[in-house]
Amino acid sequence: MKNIIHKICELRLFVFCLCFSGIGPVVANESSEGNETVTTEVAFFPLGGASWRGLYFTPENENLSEIKEIRFNALSRTEYMPYSGPAKLSIFTKGRCEEGRETFVSIGSVRLDKSAARQILLVEESSSSLAEMHPEYVLELPGNLENHLRAFVFVDSLQTFPVNSVVFFNTMGAEFFGIFGEERISLKPGLNRPVDINRHTDTNIRVGLAVHDGERNRRVLDSSYRFSPERRTLIVLRRPENNGSYRIRAQRLTEYLGEG
Repeated sequence: MKNIIHKICELRLFVFCLCFSGIGPVVANESSEGNETVTTEVAFFPLGGASWRGLYFTPENENLSEIKEIRFNALSRTEYMPYSGPAKLSIFTKGRCEEGRETFVSIGSVRLDKSAARQILLVEESSSSLAEMHPEYVLELPGNLENHLRAFVFVDSLQTFPVNSVVFFNTMGAEFFGIFGEERISLKPGLNRPVDINRHTDTNIRVGLAVHDGERNRRVLDSSYRFSPERRTLIVLRRPENNGSYRIRAQRLTEYLGEG
């Protein structure tokens, strides 16, 4: 059962460093996939309540002169920022090569949706140690960041994330079933259809989820939520914090879309 809960929709990660020298940046481990380009807007939302500083991305064609810091906020997504570049977006941190030159090292990447106008990148730490993966670099990391980053793409549109709705994004490989108030729901891995909350505003709504475990059903979530009108809410379902636990985590992002 633990394999079901902990199976994550894995995103392939790659590493490359950009070392400053007299002839410009050097890019290592570049693949033909980098030839695909995407023009979109991206926002970043940290899973786990992190407020990382010192992490960067390149908004335009991996142009280091335009590199931009990602100012993560523990409770909300960043503002949307334009992006035009490889379909595989990388998150960088500063460091130094063995020769002592200043370096940008990719500590996580995600493949963007090529057709989406806006997408929120849900970023979390993996279980892979950065110190073990990059022993040849001295990295300038935020104090609470120790592991390689991975991200999930949430496409933000009027169809996927409308006002007065709740959307569940399941980052695990298991399908869950349960109740949303009096409504029966099932949540597949990845993005799920919006749930209308017009009938449920300003009242407490119970959300209960379970997973099939052979002939048994295991309860994984039992929470109460309260929703207000003119808002939209994303609930990200995440793997249990402790090994052996069936209790998954649910992280909430609510945005006000009304006037004033």
